[in-house]
Amino acid sequence: MFETESNDFTKERIAKALGRIATRGNRKVVELMLTAIEAEDYIVALPCVQAIGDVAKFDDAKVIAVLIQCLQHEEVAIRLSGLKAVSKVARRGHDRVVPMVLNALNDKNPAVRLEGIYALGQLGSPTDRNVVKSLGKIADSEHVAQRDAAKAALLKIIRSVENEELFE
Repeated sequence: MFETESNDFTKERIAKALGRIATRGNRKVVELMLTAIEAEDYIVALPCVQAIGDVAKFDDAKVIAVLIQCLQHEEVAIRLSGLKAVSKVARRGHDRVVPMVLNALNDKNPAVRLEGIYALGQLGSPTDRNVVKSLGKIADSEHVAQRDAAKAALLKIIRSVENEELFE
């Protein structure tokens, strides 16, 4: 679909529309979005990254692999959207995702660092010393937004254990 259209503005609108109308797990839409993320420029890739977290099936290895690449993208918006999307589709404690999200805590952009903290709240495991240590360090920092987000992320991780115990 994207390769038959030459106008980037039209491609962007198609990508946004696909994200709004697709149902979770629609493999054809997910494949189109993955192709666009990997092959297209920023203006088309961004709406696909933004939408894929709501369209892809949970723990889809192919989607997660592409989103991990997004976490290293040169564009801040792609990194931010990649963090939001991966926190929706990856399971807590994912061994490939969590280290990449931890790397986001050192990003030069403060918004990416903050989104990384939020993502760790979704993905971090209480048994992962690197996650707990990193969030604990940030929870003691001078940066109010990051400090508050780290405290909330740690609380979310602790509550995830409590919820697991409830359902055992």
